Amino acid sequence: MTGPLRAAWVCTTNDSHWAALLPALLSLTLLLALLSFFTAYANPFTELLAAQAARPLDRQEIMANQALGITGILLQTGLMMGLLLLAVHRWSLKFGSLTLVLIISTALTVSTHTDFQLLPFVLGAGLIADTLEFIPICFVHL
Repeated sequence: MTGPLRAAWVCTTNDSHWAALLPALLSLTLLLALLSFFTAYANPFTELLAAQAARPLDRQEIMANQALGITGILLQTGLMMGLLLLAVHRWSLKFGSLTLVLIISTALTVSTHTDFQLLPFVLGAGLIADTLEFIPICFVHL
């Protein structure tokens, strides 16, 4: 599954067109989705433990759910940012690359729980990340 990502990583040409980077981005997306799948028990998109109030719980259950929820947020953020920062460091990504990786990997992760109400927020986060990726370049040329 990571073959296209590893092949693009060792490629010495600086071809950063969509067609050249798409296999690597899809491979990165599937890797992130796989890591999210195996850690789905602590994924804030599949288990809303940090904000769970569906049934009355005692104080220990509330604290345990909140702790697992916060752990899930930190774990998923580390996995996602680790992979995305590697890609941003290695390639000059086109606008929409981060949105593509985030929305597809999250959609694959939440598809097992059919819990799609948070996908618009992921889309917004991806667009903001793509926009912020290009801001430092604009300020350097001023």
